[in-house]
Amino acid sequence: MKTLRKKILFASIILLAILYIPDHQYKSIDIQEVFSENDNVRIFNYSLGQVFIGDYNTIKKMVQTADETDIFIVDYRKIDDPDMQVISSYKIKNIDIINEILEIMLYYEKTDPTNWNRTLSSMRNEWEMHNYSYFFHYDEDRTRDVDLNNADENKYRSEILRKVLRN
Repeated sequence: MKTLRKKILFASIILLAILYIPDHQYKSIDIQEVFSENDNVRIFNYSLGQVFIGDYNTIKKMVQTADETDIFIVDYRKIDDPDMQVISSYKIKNIDIINEILEIMLYYEKTDPTNWNRTLSSMRNEWEMHNYSYFFHYDEDRTRDVDLNNADENKYRSEILRKVLRN
């Protein structure tokens, strides 16, 4: 009987923690685009460096000479399942930096619209799940980079998942 009470108490505490601990508050960011002579890439400033968004070949070349704080995103928004792939996303653990990069991606989509359609919350959830998976050495080749494709929107839109991850 005591173990049942302990289990109920433990489950209640976890449920209360999930439902009543306040969500993380994000600062509003001012998105600044940097002029680029290369038409295959757009560059944005973020708090630790620069974010480069472009086609696969351009990004692949740029990654080789990158600064440690640069972020590279491959734009696959014009394929059947529109996608934006953040290269080596596992290195970015700070949720505020993740949020900043995701807001830049949404701005990029807003200023150059396609059929890519993801919500900020689901992308945060997916990125965090990829980071946890990579940290625990689960399918590292797949979880090293986060692919934010349309097909995964419903999978990561869960409000419960958002609460558990504190996003």
